[in-house]
Amino acid sequence: MVPHLGTQAWIRSLNFSVVDDWRAWHLGGQSAGFTISYLNNMTFTTIKVQSVHA
Repeated sequence: MVPHLGTQAWIRSLNFSVVDDWRAWHLGGQSAGFTISYLNNMTFTTIKVQSVHA
């Protein structure tokens, strides 16, 4: 697990304009994480990882 709250705070401090607001993204019909895109062609994306135990 990677901490992302500090990264999100740092990105907000850059004051970039949001192009595509915070939203869930899906893969294979299941929630895969969240993403937000900014005017300067930067995108921040989280990836949801499911732990599989045999």
